[in-house]
Amino acid sequence: SVGLAQSTSGVAGALTGVGADTTNNIKVDVSAIVSASSTPKSLLASSFNIYAEDTSKISSVVVGAAVSGSFSGSSTSASLAIGVSLAENNIDNDLTASANNVLFGSLSVPTGNVTIKSKANATITATSVAASVAVALGSSGVSVSLSGGGADAHNAVSGVTSATLIDTVIHSTGTVNLEADNTSTIEATVVAVAASVSSGSTAVGISIGAAISHNDIGTSSNRFVIESYLQNSKIVTSGALSVLANNDMTITAGVGAGAMAVALSSGTGISGAGSGVNTTNNVYSKTAAYLKNNTDSSKAINASSVSINALNTVTIDATAGSASLAFAASQTAISIAVAASLAYNTIDSQVEAKVFGVQGGGSQILTDSMAGLAQDTATIT
Repeated sequence: SVGLAQSTSGVAGALTGVGADTTNNIKVDVSAIVSASSTPKSLLASSFNIYAEDTSKISSVVVGAAVSGSFSGSSTSASLAIGVSLAENNIDNDLTASANNVLFGSLSVPTGNVTIKSKANATITATSVAASVAVALGSSGVSVSLSGGGADAHNAVSGVTSATLIDTVIHSTGTVNLEADNTSTIEATVVAVAASVSSGSTAVGISIGAAISHNDIGTSSNRFVIESYLQNSKIVTSGALSVLANNDMTITAGVGAGAMAVALSSGTGISGAGSGVNTTNNVYSKTAAYLKNNTDSSKAINASSVSINALNTVTIDATAGSASLAFAASQTAISIAVAASLAYNTIDSQVEAKVFGVQGGGSQILTDSMAGLAQDTATIT
């Protein structure tokens, strides 16, 4: 928005303000499930692939800009400009790939490869920009210019990504893979700029710019869960059994604010500029891969190799910067400039790879090699 005022003999005042706001929400349950409600019959095929994918995407750009100008030839000139930009984006999706109470292949007609996989790649890209400019000019009176710009973006991703094999029997000559993989991202750019210029016998220029970014993956009370597990199921295969949960989500936040104030006067000139940025980025997640067979000894696993891996490679990349400039030129000149940048980043992860509930009179897991890895290589930069 633009506001202009001019007076040759009296007071001139201009006031302008603009606000821009957007809220976007995605909430989806995506499921790929093969199940039987009663006693199942064998499903015979050369291979089986149960796949669930989420590629939800929010792209938002919000811009608020205000310009105010005033001029008085003989009296007071005042100008005020305020620009505000707000954005809120939320994705809350549950993604499931599962086989429940199913027979894949048989002793006489085994199947080949069996893959159960969920793949999540939700994306939030948010840009919030606010700008304001105020100019007050006077030849002999008091000139006052005030400018303020504020931008905020709040983004959140939550939900569950799971791949499960429950109460199922597999006879196979190939590999059996369970995989839950999440590579979702939040990219936030927040910018606020404010400038004020005043000129008169007494000149006052004040500008303030503030930018805030808040990004969450899960919460402390409701973690984002990535899980892959086999429960109460029998596997007989000449190939390998792999259970993998992979958490590779990313938050990238860039936040900047700038403020400039200029006061030019033949008498007293006062200029003040202040800018501040704050970015808060949190990841609360649980990444789990496990085997849980505890009903009876007939639910055995027989494979050439067994691997159980839970990997957490979450990344937060946050950049925050602010700058302020205050300039006053007069017989009596006062200028003050303040800039502050704050960043708070938290990664709180639970990572589990385990086998439990193994019991009964017979062997529960028969294999040439077995490996388990729970690895957390999360980074904050």
